[in-house]
Amino acid sequence: NEVLPLVIAEAQAFQRPLVVSDIDGLPEAVADGQEGFLVPPEDAQALCDAIDKFHKDADLAVRTGALGRVRALHQFSHKAMTLKYEAIIDAMAPPPEQLLSAPAPAAEEAVPGELASRAELKRRDMGLPAPSQVPPILRQGA
Repeated sequence: NEVLPLVIAEAQAFQRPLVVSDIDGLPEAVADGQEGFLVPPEDAQALCDAIDKFHKDADLAVRTGALGRVRALHQFSHKAMTLKYEAIIDAMAPPPEQLLSAPAPAAEEAVPGELASRAELKRRDMGLPAPSQVPPILRQGA
């Protein structure tokens, strides 16, 4: 179950007008009446009415599709997502001066009696928290 299906951003990128159920993360991607229409879940009549609006007004479909593309580029583009990930990483990482002054942990310290994984060593070298220390809201699937 996707909270925000990728197909929403894809449709917006291709300037398609949207009619989506008002569930999960969809209201964050589609402003009702702007990039498309949000309809109550399991409301067939509302779904039909929203589709009919686009059928009767082609200019409305074009306008909402164009606004959807603007949102997709602003919210879901590679550049936008990179900036968001960098902000999360920057918020979690210690200041650069602390990274430069801290000694790197030895491989044998990472996992007693075994060599630590390369990812674990890299995480420690970068001063990033262990997965268990990451706030639940930032963990995948949280």
